[in-house]
Amino acid sequence: MKYLLALLLLPCLTIAQKKGNNAIVIPAINKQDVIKVFKEKGFTIKKADKRYVMTVPQSAFNSTIEFKMTLEGNTAYLMGVYNGDSISADVDSSDSSTKKNNAPFLLMDSLARSFGKPLIYETYL
Repeated sequence: MKYLLALLLLPCLTIAQKKGNNAIVIPAINKQDVIKVFKEKGFTIKKADKRYVMTVPQSAFNSTIEFKMTLEGNTAYLMGVYNGDSISADVDSSDSSTKKNNAPFLLMDSLARSFGKPLIYETYL
């Protein structure tokens, strides 16, 4: 009986979780473009291989920030870590203060826009 109740309540619990966009998808891009833009924006490359480009953590907003670009074919997924936590923002929110008060997300978004490509925001829980 306890298990049945837990199964019935599970959808309510998952809907109540706050979802945040923590990956920005950039189509039609390659590793050389990623490295070039990261360097132009003042980031030092920590690691670059066939699938990943990672930056060295640097000081930002009284903490540290670093970015990782995952490459799958000609599509890149930009993610960031600020103060030990994944950078996220609810960009679908009608409350614009969510984005305005999230300086790490705005920095990541600005970095993504530097590629001059259409952006897609994805959510991972």
